Amino acid sequence: MENLYLDGVQVPDYDDQITQVLADEFPNADDEENWMAGGLHDYRVGIENRAGEVYRVIGVSLNEGVSLHGRLHDDLGLRDQVGELEGTRNGYHWLMHPSAET
Repeated sequence: MENLYLDGVQVPDYDDQITQVLADEFPNADDEENWMAGGLHDYRVGIENRAGEVYRVIGVSLNEGVSLHGRLHDDLGLRDQVGELEGTRNGYHWLMHPSAET
């Protein structure tokens, strides 16, 4: 899992919850001895703020992305703007936007 914030884009109030989900899903992401830490991160998850701007990008494997999508949707109420039929949008395989529950 790779993770970065985009410069100049407002970080929303729910970002701490996303950070916690990442810590839960990828507890060893910062461990240099974790052999998966340098794995294939061919898929991109974009996280949008309430204004619809991507502020955070997460690089994942397919399996990581599916698991992360489930947690962001089920636990935080984020909605995927890409969907299964579209493939990608602006280079993101999952583009998560907050809902009223977020």
